[in-house]
Amino acid sequence: MRFEGIAAADLDRRGFTPYEFETEDGVPVRLHDMSFLGFDHQAHPPTLTLRFVYDDPHWTPPEARATPVAVFRFDDVHVRQWEDEQQPVDETRGQVTNLGFHGPSRLFSLETGATTLTFSAERLAVHLESAAGS
Repeated sequence: MRFEGIAAADLDRRGFTPYEFETEDGVPVRLHDMSFLGFDHQAHPPTLTLRFVYDDPHWTPPEARATPVAVFRFDDVHVRQWEDEQQPVDETRGQVTNLGFHGPSRLFSLETGATTLTFSAERLAVHLESAAGS
């Protein structure tokens, strides 16, 4: 598994999780304080891109104010499970419950207020961008 854009100290930390870490530039990415914007999946090449945003100024770290959108790009992806509840839009629909990583199997599990997604990936690259995109 290769990681890019994630601080080496976080990768060295036992039990690394993509749910809360710092970028190489020292910007905190705390998915529990962010909202899930959605994902793009492509079959060829097999990629999955997840987007999260700090949308509450109270929970946005000062280092992330200029680039509140975290973009997670996974390569060589195999989606194993995808469930999306068809419910009315409410305040908890985009709430991120967890983004777990199970190292030896390279398995990730995303849980939000409305979506459960389980997939494997060989590579994860994370970058930050402005709300308008960069």
